Amino acid sequence: MAFYAGRDGRARYDLNRVLKSGGEGTVYLINGRPGSVAKLYKPEILADVNRRNTTRDKILAMLDMNFDPYFNGNLMVAWPEDILYNNVGEFQGYVMPKIENMKSLIWAIRPTDRDVLWPKGYRWSFSVAMAYNLAVCIEVIHRAGIIVGDLNTNNILISATGNVTLIDSGSFNIRSRGGRIYKCVVGFPEVLPAELQGKDLTRPENQFTEKTDCFSLAIHIFNLLCNNCHPFGVLSYNQAHGSTSSPKIVDNIIRGNCPYVRNPSAQTVADALDMNVFPQELRELFKRAFGYDMVSAVKPSTIANRPTAQEWRMTLGKMYEEGVQTCAKNPLHEYPVSYRGGCPWCAIENRRQRLSDPAQPRPITISASSTKPSPARTTSTRSTTSGTTSARPAASSARTPAAPANPTPPAPAQGTRAAAKPKKEGTSFFGALFRLFLFVSFVILILYLNDDRGMEFPEFYEYCINEAVSFIGSLF
Repeated sequence: MAFYAGRDGRARYDLNRVLKSGGEGTVYLINGRPGSVAKLYKPEILADVNRRNTTRDKILAMLDMNFDPYFNGNLMVAWPEDILYNNVGEFQGYVMPKIENMKSLIWAIRPTDRDVLWPKGYRWSFSVAMAYNLAVCIEVIHRAGIIVGDLNTNNILISATGNVTLIDSGSFNIRSRGGRIYKCVVGFPEVLPAELQGKDLTRPENQFTEKTDCFSLAIHIFNLLCNNCHPFGVLSYNQAHGSTSSPKIVDNIIRGNCPYVRNPSAQTVADALDMNVFPQELRELFKRAFGYDMVSAVKPSTIANRPTAQEWRMTLGKMYEEGVQTCAKNPLHEYPVSYRGGCPWCAIENRRQRLSDPAQPRPITISASSTKPSPARTTSTRSTTSGTTSARPAASSARTPAAPANPTPPAPAQGTRAAAKPKKEGTSFFGALFRLFLFVSFVILILYLNDDRGMEFPEFYEYCINEAVSFIGSLF
């Protein structure tokens, strides 16, 4: 490999073998520098002069910030240590700390990966510690005036001891000492707040802020504490009424469909943890982060009300210091000492067994036209984020016995008056339905006139109709 020069022209970097490759470039080991690695951008990126110069200026601005990526001896961020130039002085990449023995955050969330990371057994207190350390990491970054932007699970690394390190700092949202902003232009939709959903992140008006980071942070904390359940990964509101659709997480973020803090009629996944397990203070933070609807989603007051990284850190630290209680049946089952409702993990396991074991009792659906109740079937619905399955009632497949033939009624005896035809049923129902339609139409009009998101009316109308259908279904 060729030698590369550092910023001051004196440092020389002799690159060794390839460590890994990614979408933007390749990471190399450095001879004589076991604690550092070098990232070289791909030729097609460097061939774009404007992009190359912008990336170079951003790395130089990051070096000028004198940001200390270590906190209490732990590496919080894989921050640039030096810049790399080729032998003709052209920007090629940068040097950053080498990270070892760490895995993506998903390893702490998915049960199958937990068993690999903690072969002696995963404990819930591990997730509390990692959620706390992640909040500390974001708090330290925000104090330095830095915005992460693309805070997705691939950019968050964790160790078996609970340490947290953010990588891909080259994509962070950076403000230079001169005031120039180097935008983060990428984002993972499943952790983006409503105000950035569907937006072109390269445009200057669509900015990442501390509050957008705080929304993503809240989702990761929820995933860690709630058994890999996304706060907006819910089943359809209408599944109990025969629908088989599962709204996408992105749609639920936009509409504020979070059943853990609002819309209790929504069905959660089978592995969902009961929110009452958490102390009131923590539940309140989740409510502030996710307790909005489609109209209030992007209001400044909603965005400003999101808990800061410091608030998460303080609340999680308090819960961790208070300790956990263990289940009498399984010592690996841990939950807050303040909860008095029994082991929530045993409850989840029992729910899984009931839904998967055909020998277990099942709910019975009574058909009005059937003389014999028929057991309700259950069908499996897979969560798009957690990989777990949940069961929902399905329409009964039992065949209804055929009604006996209706013989011709005998003619009325002579001199008697024929019985009057019974009045058709359902008149009052349709009247009530028509009045409800008028009411819903009026509400939709008022909401649309007060909506400040600039949404197209068909999209807003569709959302309101879905909400109305859900409401009507709950009445019957």
